[in-house]
Amino acid sequence: IGKKIVMGNSSGATFCFQVVEQDPAFFDGCVPIGTSVIPEDAVLDEFDANDVHLFFAISTHDEFHDFETPTYFDGCLPIEVMAQRGKDTLMFGPLKPVGLTSPYSVEKPYAVVQLRQDNKEDTLRNIVGFQTKLKHKEQVRIFRKIPGLENAVFARLGGIHKNTFIKSPILLDKYLRLKTSPNIMFAGQITGTEGYIESVSIGWLAGYFASCFVHNKEPKLPPRETAFGCQLAHLSDDTDIKNYQPMNINFGLFPEVPPIITPKGKKQYLKGSLKKQAQTKRALEAIKEWIDAVL
Repeated sequence: IGKKIVMGNSSGATFCFQVVEQDPAFFDGCVPIGTSVIPEDAVLDEFDANDVHLFFAISTHDEFHDFETPTYFDGCLPIEVMAQRGKDTLMFGPLKPVGLTSPYSVEKPYAVVQLRQDNKEDTLRNIVGFQTKLKHKEQVRIFRKIPGLENAVFARLGGIHKNTFIKSPILLDKYLRLKTSPNIMFAGQITGTEGYIESVSIGWLAGYFASCFVHNKEPKLPPRETAFGCQLAHLSDDTDIKNYQPMNINFGLFPEVPPIITPKGKKQYLKGSLKKQAQTKRALEAIKEWIDAVL
């Protein structure tokens, strides 16, 4: 199994919320950020645009050990790795301004920095999407140059941690058992699911399968049209096993819905929200029938 394990994930910085500059413009979840062309040297200098600035280092980071291979999960890339992929990459990632508005400006921001509450007392805030392997001193220098965080005191700085998962399509059977040792089952994130709810749901399925085997019963697989079925389908899809990656549940995993017939007798394929509504309705009906059968 060892040769078929892939890893790579990272975490962002958390700072003490009380010391942030007390400017209401920085507390509605929308901070306007400027941008510019990425220079060729190791550190991005000040980005001037509408009197706001953003600093990023793109190569000043901790060194990897000889035995470490930086194989990153595309859904959780360090910000410096994203920055290296193009000057606007971050604007389509953690700095994407879609869905956020500010009562202090009528102009749509070019980019945003989101500050997520990290504890019940709201004394800590996490900089959303700013996972990084930058050296700690460099993180403090850079993040304090984000508008509103000039005097931030950081309770925890970012770093990379292992997100270990196996190549389930070639290792596990349809019941999440190890093909070479069926008495061993896998569940949760290690199988190649991504997300809290997704990992818990695979754990629930593994528990259901195990219970069936203990009682000498054949498990009933969830319908392919359901989120359960879609996740199991991903865990068995060896189409591109070399680049196998964890995946959140998404509408792209669900089977296509059949076309509707128009009054003129022509086929019309559903698109957009109508398609998603049809997929959701079908999934809910299928999962109810399945749960009634297995519980």
